[in-house]
Amino acid sequence: MTAALATTGLSKQFGAFQANSDVTLAFPQGVRHALIGPNGAGKTTLINLLTGALPATSGDVYLEGERITGLAQHERVKRGMTRTFQINTLFAGLTVLESATLTVCERKGRAGIWHRTVARQRDEANEALARLATLGLAAEANTLTRNLPYGKQRLVEIALALATKPRILLLDEPAAGIPAGESAELFAVIA
Repeated sequence: MTAALATTGLSKQFGAFQANSDVTLAFPQGVRHALIGPNGAGKTTLINLLTGALPATSGDVYLEGERITGLAQHERVKRGMTRTFQINTLFAGLTVLESATLTVCERKGRAGIWHRTVARQRDEANEALARLATLGLAAEANTLTRNLPYGKQRLVEIALALATKPRILLLDEPAAGIPAGESAELFAVIA
């Protein structure tokens, strides 16, 4: 069986510092794994290597058996690998629904159509709203992202990641910075 995500000998070196060394792993389809380690252990660096945010010093990354080591981040997303970030990377001046709709438009290759506003992308907006509803964000659809509590912003980032319809979803410290009372909701959504 071909692994959904695999690496062979994946390493990253910054000068004399070895952040990741000879990481070889294989994740089968349909499983969840957690990467646990102390701050500075190289967890985010590994995600950056998997997603193409950083080039590997050596080694390879495979998505469903296809070598994707040299592909740019956006090409990996198009092939089905999406990630969230340790620190949110959201469109603060857009509503939650606008952000989700733009993500759906990008996935469908419609984001660059300059003569149609986001509001006129009905099918994409309906899909985005449905995604938001599954994550308990329908009530916040018309709220500017910057006005949401941080825990809800983390959920929005997951909604945007899921709107790409990934085969592989990498969550980089999804509960970082979230108060304990809000993290239960986040982990329920992830489950």
